[in-house]
Amino acid sequence: MNDRIKRLHSRIVTVGNEMGAEKMKINFRTRAENPSDTPVMLRAKQIYNTAKDFPIFILDDELIVGNPASHPWGYEYECDFGLWSREEIEYMREDGFTVSKEVEEAVIDMQKTYKPVSQLDYMGHVIIGNERLENFLAAGMLLPPWKKADKSSKEQRVGGGTYGGGLGLGPGWMLAAVEYAQILNKGVNGLIAEVDEELSKIRYFERDDFERGCTLQAMRVALEALAVYGKRVSELASKMAAEETRPQRKKELEEIAAVCARVPAEPARTFREAIQCLWFQFLFLNPGSTTSLGRMDQYLYPFYKADIEAGRTTDEEVLELLECFRIRTQEVCFSAGRENRKRNSAGGRWYNATIGGVKPDGSDATNELTYLILDAVMDCPTPHHTVTLRIADSTPDAIMLKAVECLKLGRSMPAFVGDKSYMAYFMMPNRSDPGLPIEDARDYCMCGCIDGNVQGKTRSCAIAMFITTIMLDCFLNDGVDPKTGLRVDQPTGDLDAFKSFDEFYTSFKRAIKWYNSIGAEKGNIESSVVGALLPEPLYSALMTDGIKVGLDTRKRRFAYENGNLMNPVGMVNLAQCMYTIKRVVYDEKKITLSEFKKVLDANWEGYDDLRQYCLDLPHYGNNEPDVDYFVRDLYDYWADCSGLWPSSLGGYQRTSAISVTSHDPGGKLTGATPDGRHRGDCLADACASPMAGFDHEGPLSVFQSAMKIPADKYQAMLMNMKISPSALKTKEDMLKLTSAIRTYFANGGKQVQFNVVSAEELKAAQEKPEEHSELMVRVAGYSAYYTQLTKTLQDEVLARTAHEL
Repeated sequence: MNDRIKRLHSRIVTVGNEMGAEKMKINFRTRAENPSDTPVMLRAKQIYNTAKDFPIFILDDELIVGNPASHPWGYEYECDFGLWSREEIEYMREDGFTVSKEVEEAVIDMQKTYKPVSQLDYMGHVIIGNERLENFLAAGMLLPPWKKADKSSKEQRVGGGTYGGGLGLGPGWMLAAVEYAQILNKGVNGLIAEVDEELSKIRYFERDDFERGCTLQAMRVALEALAVYGKRVSELASKMAAEETRPQRKKELEEIAAVCARVPAEPARTFREAIQCLWFQFLFLNPGSTTSLGRMDQYLYPFYKADIEAGRTTDEEVLELLECFRIRTQEVCFSAGRENRKRNSAGGRWYNATIGGVKPDGSDATNELTYLILDAVMDCPTPHHTVTLRIADSTPDAIMLKAVECLKLGRSMPAFVGDKSYMAYFMMPNRSDPGLPIEDARDYCMCGCIDGNVQGKTRSCAIAMFITTIMLDCFLNDGVDPKTGLRVDQPTGDLDAFKSFDEFYTSFKRAIKWYNSIGAEKGNIESSVVGALLPEPLYSALMTDGIKVGLDTRKRRFAYENGNLMNPVGMVNLAQCMYTIKRVVYDEKKITLSEFKKVLDANWEGYDDLRQYCLDLPHYGNNEPDVDYFVRDLYDYWADCSGLWPSSLGGYQRTSAISVTSHDPGGKLTGATPDGRHRGDCLADACASPMAGFDHEGPLSVFQSAMKIPADKYQAMLMNMKISPSALKTKEDMLKLTSAIRTYFANGGKQVQFNVVSAEELKAAQEKPEEHSELMVRVAGYSAYYTQLTKTLQDEVLARTAHEL
């Protein structure tokens, strides 16, 4: 780091972040002032008023400007996802946030005055009173579990609302990568001219013409907001420059003023203008924790190349800006009430920049900026923004070695994804959709942790965490959820009536299909509600042909539909349970299925010998064909079932496989399982990872097991792996790892990410967290400071096998 970056880095606040209510005030006030506006125009005016009225400031040393909260390193309460109760606000204090009494009273009073209507309120209209849906959601198969509501109240009591940084509107969660290049190359004014042209063409004869007219008007207002904000920041920088006495800082402020006077209103001309324009877009697009940065080394590269060739900048200056950008994204966080915070332990967020891979024409995409983005990761250690490196056959060894060097330094990134499997997913037909042409598929990037989407051309809206092990809990309990006592499926009947494993497995697969169908229904309800209640005019304008189509991203039909995704968590555990039941009950007849249920009800107490026998059975992750069969078969069956159900966004359901940190709360909701797991224990992390500590045959065996998963059918297939630091001492060691990664991706693998850290360091961090506050680990698609994870997740990361090569 240079001195500036050292100072900025030293000011990062990771605990005790101050909560503000300024954004909530603006949004509630806008609602009150515009009661007759359509939802899309109201959202646009909220964006505009935030740009016009939100407090702005520029701190010393900052080169990229625009603050995501009203306090330095603070967060803002949101108003579109449930009420904030005093209890939930107190929970925030207990979890380390700073909430002043003034802010608390302001939040409570505003909610009384304006009575916010949230996404969950609307969903409750069709869910509450529908026993099938209510009982299913109360079981917690889709996190977080819904609390059973009083039918007379129509109230869905699920806990607190959302908080966040960023100036976009929450909680319109959507995994998509907009075309950042549109504003970079045309400026906001250029896009407004396109909106005006489309408005002039409308004659209001077709069904969607009114919707298009409303949406285009809203797009115009939302785009104007960006220009308004840039002008305000420019004027502030000019004022500060006039008062600044230090020559160097005065010059910097004058340059900031000039840059922001230009962008985002007009096209960027230099790399400095482009990265500031990118930050402005990111701030106002950020409605959640998953705002993608797209293929950052591609759309920024023309500005870098032109500046270098003209002698306007140097690699050192570009690196400094990339590091400033890393620190700025570290400021932005979006999360929710206590139950949701458990899913995003340590403030998980997924601001993913994808680098490398190939261009749409098939040529290799690696460039000088690809290397500099990794240099910024190495030089400026922050968990965010995350970086993912695409691996193609043409990817140079040099960039892979630099990526492994990042891991060796403890940066926990980049993650690696395989072009072959991701591109196959986007080219795969799905009943009503033919698949994308290869040129489009080559332009995919990461949205969220490792969820692939094609920039501007696809988007995902509903991706619930489906805890698959709870299905087995209910199946073994006669179709009743043992936690709630509510019926969620038809009666299973006498467990010992299954005379063969095939009979048992066929019956259980019927239950899987049933639960899968209800999960798809819930995703459709959620997407329909969010589309009606929480449109996204800015996102919609920046998708491919967004202005030409003139509809919200949830209301337009894309050529490739992956809007609703069925996302299984704990499938590795479920597969291990199937293998164990087959071996112990049907092949070896050690115990009947009804007797096994009694063992699980007792949480294995008094059955230590049987539990040890089950733990000693072959496990996934060791290239054991009989176990791996069930992992492959269940993932295959899940994808086939999901594809049966229509999606409310168009087409049919598709599949993804990510876990975030839901394997912890999901495990807490799951009873004891036949694989030897105790009630409440953590499930296997990620979705292709072995159960922690059970992969004892080395990393190649883990890869061989994972290669059998039909990953091409999945938008994502998350895998975590831990490598011992001693395994990466030499260049030859590092080349072994890059070779293993290439082999994995060549044989069907989709994604892998690594922690390079010793058990001794992790244990030391648990014992003396104050001495290891900057230790970063990869959790499940995102990186975090280890000491800020829940104790359960710390232990889970610690328990992962540390492989040698």
